[in-house]
Amino acid sequence: MTDNPIRIHLQWQDGRTLDRDWSAPDESLPPKVEHDGRTFVFTGDRTDRGLPIYQERDEG
Repeated sequence: MTDNPIRIHLQWQDGRTLDRDWSAPDESLPPKVEHDGRTFVFTGDRTDRGLPIYQERDEG
């Protein structure tokens, strides 16, 4: 089985954003992703370009 990259939109709490490819074992969207030591949770929303939005979760 090979991973299929999907494009996602990450939003930090300080307003920064990043669009990036994410490797997924199937076509479904993961409920949360880890990036640069931070946790991002899928909001259920999409950008105007159709990318799924993941917002940074405060783990503190």
